[in-house]
Amino acid sequence: MYYKEVAKSGYNFLLNRFKIQREMNQNDGGALRSFSGDTVELFMDKIFNEFKNYYNLNNYSFKVGSTSPVILGDGDIKESVDRHLYKNNILLCGIECKTYTDKCYMQRADSDFNLMKTDLTFQGWIVSLENGIKDTTSKFFMSRKNIDKIYYLATGKRQSKEEKRIYNNPERLQLNLIELLCKDLEEKFFKEQ
Repeated sequence: MYYKEVAKSGYNFLLNRFKIQREMNQNDGGALRSFSGDTVELFMDKIFNEFKNYYNLNNYSFKVGSTSPVILGDGDIKESVDRHLYKNNILLCGIECKTYTDKCYMQRADSDFNLMKTDLTFQGWIVSLENGIKDTTSKFFMSRKNIDKIYYLATGKRQSKEEKRIYNNPERLQLNLIELLCKDLEEKFFKEQ
């Protein structure tokens, strides 16, 4: 099992991104949001590429969802989330990557995963730096069984005030939570490959 090594690399990647974000022009909200939005997607790319150091993943591909949508119906519906994990061209997992999760993001992920679950092996996961959703709302969407897992990588609830944002409080990022994500990825998809 290599998940701890992979998680440590991902943890360091995120800490570096937070450092860069703190050094950015704080008055340029668009650039900050864009940078934040890319962070979790790039983190997941990093995690997958790190697992390649330990496993022969030639039969696997980790794709940007918009470049490899799931085609539904007569081809008139194309559905995707941020990242898709394939093995032998079979979609195993869709991963929605979020800086924070709130009701509208969770509702969209629930809907997307519902459409993408073309067979029982598909997993729909959300990976989010911060939790910004009420527990009752989260329980509602989880009870629908379209979202299989949610991984929050930081402790506490999301705060919108600048001084409380995750990049200004990197101590909230938890290695053990990243390890849980990496362990589940390894056990579910890579260990028995």
